[in-house]
Amino acid sequence: METLFRCAKCAAVYPLDPRWCPSCGTFRSCYVDWERQADRQWGAGTKSASAEELVGTVSRSFVSPAYPTMKCGPRSVVGVFGAPGSGKSTFATKWADAILGPVCYFAQEEGHGDALIQRLKRLEICRADFHVAYAATIDDINAEVSARAPLAVVFDSLSVMTLGVRDLQRAADRENFPIMVTLQVTKSGAAAGSASILHGCDVVIECAGMKWACRKNRFSGLVGGDI
Repeated sequence: METLFRCAKCAAVYPLDPRWCPSCGTFRSCYVDWERQADRQWGAGTKSASAEELVGTVSRSFVSPAYPTMKCGPRSVVGVFGAPGSGKSTFATKWADAILGPVCYFAQEEGHGDALIQRLKRLEICRADFHVAYAATIDDINAEVSARAPLAVVFDSLSVMTLGVRDLQRAADRENFPIMVTLQVTKSGAAAGSASILHGCDVVIECAGMKWACRKNRFSGLVGGDI
């Protein structure tokens, strides 16, 4: 994949790193444009890739001991909601990385690879069995699940995926794995969508200020405490 460089001042893109930007004349203003490289990879028709491939690091053999206090059943649906930047995607990514075995992380939109790749690097997730996929339809999701046989699935986010809580419950029961979904919030801070979404979730996690609290759990009495 060709490495591209973008000027921090005028946003001009070059195939090589120039000492100064020919477009605006600024010295030492160009940096590696990881976002454009990620967009090119997704735009080239790549529907699925492992964290190892996205991060470009040799796969590690261990999993993260993330959030051991959060208990959920094998066929449960876990909903994570919070304001933008509160840590919903980080929580979901770390939760998936704590699964000992193959997992599927369905990205919210094609071409958003830069934020996802940077998150994987920051969290040091580079497993070959951590599969990241862009799914446009339910058929894409079914095909990916059939090919990967994951032990857990993450949808980031439910509103973009246009799935309902009934779809999630049926998938969890049929495939016998837990599903985690991130949810958008309204201006008041409540989870967006109908109340049936949170009611249908077996576990509900609220994110705020990069802290996570359990608001509902059908598998444990641990409710209200920070995780």
